[in-house]
Amino acid sequence: MSAAHDDIHAHAPEQPEVSHPLLWSVCILSIAIFLAWLFFHFLFKGMHVARHHGKIEIHQAGEAEPDHKALMANHSAEVVDQGAAVYNAKCASCHGTQGNSNPSNLKPAPRNFHADAWKNPNGGGPYALYLVLKKGLGTMPAFPGLSAEDKYAVNHFITETWVKKVNNAHYVELDRDDVQKTIPLPGAAGEHGGDHHPAQVEVKAPVLPLMAGIAKKEQQQINIVQVWAEAASAAAPAERKQVAYRFADLAKSEPGLALAIKQTVMANDQPRFTALLAGSDGSGAVRSYFSLLSADELSGLYSLLKGGQ
Repeated sequence: MSAAHDDIHAHAPEQPEVSHPLLWSVCILSIAIFLAWLFFHFLFKGMHVARHHGKIEIHQAGEAEPDHKALMANHSAEVVDQGAAVYNAKCASCHGTQGNSNPSNLKPAPRNFHADAWKNPNGGGPYALYLVLKKGLGTMPAFPGLSAEDKYAVNHFITETWVKKVNNAHYVELDRDDVQKTIPLPGAAGEHGGDHHPAQVEVKAPVLPLMAGIAKKEQQQINIVQVWAEAASAAAPAERKQVAYRFADLAKSEPGLALAIKQTVMANDQPRFTALLAGSDGSGAVRSYFSLLSADELSGLYSLLKGGQ
């Protein structure tokens, strides 16, 4: 009986399918058309609304404006010294340690503070130069990481040390009247961001520990070369004391140059040593004391430093 029952079920007709591929295709296509309609409906609706509104801008409030006029008027020795430190850290790699060379071989060459006129359309006044450091100009980058005090200090250092003394024809004590009218009042809301192209901004990547390590290493190298110069002056015989003392002073005032000179001594490159020291290397920097030394005096200093490397 069981076998007969199984035989009957084995030949029972199959249930017909209640779905069809065409039905599923129609459903999927309908859903796609509906979604496309929703997308374009709200797209054109948004475009229609936007036509009746002006340009949407997002402003980021800056810091309150400093007392520009007080900072412009302060040419004290302390401010100039502060500017010298900022210049050596931020500017010397492009403009040279003496402000009249192009050590990085940039094209176009950066401004020669000893001879060139100002390229800034706002002129060479203190606030005009402040704006260059704030916003950048041409290939000159902006330096948003510098405080207003540092910006004015480095400009005072450049104008008081070089422009006023050796390029006086282009020295500007006060900004033009039209530029002065744009100087914001102390405490006013700072300008919003986005005034300069990203390529014109000094890079502030999240590598501060690495940069701090590099700066520390550079300072260590400067300390080493200054100790090296002091040791050479202390060990110098009487006939070479004056020259050795002058070189030790040079190591303090121009540590970057002293590092380069130490490298020439270590590389046994006496012609390069003489060219750097006397300013005959094509950089345009003239060091009158060393340029007036005789070949024997320069050779004696080289031998003295060679013995203490």
